[in-house]
Amino acid sequence: MKGNGRIVAFIAVVVVIVVFVLLNMTVFTVSSITVQNEVYSDYIDKTAIIDSSKIEHGQNIFLLNENNARLRVEESFPYLEVVTIERKFPSSVIIHVNMRTPVMSIAVAGVNEKFAIIDTDLKILDVVGIDDDLYKMATHINVGNKVVSPTVGAYLDDTDPINACLKQIGYVSDNEQLQFWHFFSSITIENATAYVTLRTGVVVRIDNIDSVDVKQHLRVALELYKTFDEQDYHRRTGYIYYDLTKGSWVWAEHDYVTTDAYVF
Repeated sequence: MKGNGRIVAFIAVVVVIVVFVLLNMTVFTVSSITVQNEVYSDYIDKTAIIDSSKIEHGQNIFLLNENNARLRVEESFPYLEVVTIERKFPSSVIIHVNMRTPVMSIAVAGVNEKFAIIDTDLKILDVVGIDDDLYKMATHINVGNKVVSPTVGAYLDDTDPINACLKQIGYVSDNEQLQFWHFFSSITIENATAYVTLRTGVVVRIDNIDSVDVKQHLRVALELYKTFDEQDYHRRTGYIYYDLTKGSWVWAEHDYVTTDAYVF
C-alpha cells in the first residue's frame, strides 16, 4: 500500500510540474486575437470588440476565461451574440460573433408609448417610441405584465410562464427559420392562453401555456397551417387550435365555436 501511495504522489508531482511548465511557456501566451462574423454590419467594430473582451496579448491561453469575456462583449454590444470564443493553440484566440435580431416589442410599465425591443432569447436590445421603425417592424406582444424599468442588455425572466411561452415560440421560429417578425404579426397572452396571429391573418390558439409543451403545440399547428394551399381560405383567416372534444387539431372560422370546426 505504501508503494502505491508513493506512485500516486510521484504522478501528482509530475502533473504539477507539467502544468507549471505549460503555464509559463511563452509559446502558450496569446499573440493573436481576431473577430469573425457571419454577416457584415457597421455595428461590428472588431477593434472595439477585442478591447471590450479584456483578452490581452501576452496572457496565458490556458487561463483565458471565455465566459467572462463573452459577458463583457455582450454587455458592451447589446446587439451582438458571442457564438463562441475559440482557443486556437498554441497562441491564437478567435471571437466568433453574430448579430442579434430585434423581433418583439413589449410595452414599458409606467411610460406611455415606450416599448422594449427584444430578440428570441428575450434579451432587451433597445427601448424605443411608437414612431420608431423597430417598433413598427416588430411582432407586438400584448400581455398583462409590462416590462418594468427595462435595461438594455438585460434578459427577461424566462421562469415567468408568459416569458417562457415567448421564448418557446422564438425557439420554434429559429429552428424552423420562420423569420419571426415577418411571420408573426402579434402575440396576445391572457388567462394562460396564447393567441399567436400570423401575418396572413390566421390565429393559432395554444391553451394552458403554463402546463403544455408550447413548442410542440405550435409546431403541430403550423404543420396543419402549411397543408393549406396558399390561396386557400383557411390560410387567410380563422383559428387553429387543439379541440379536446374532438381529440385533434382543428381549423375553425370562429374561436371556441366547435360547430364550424374542420378536423384535419
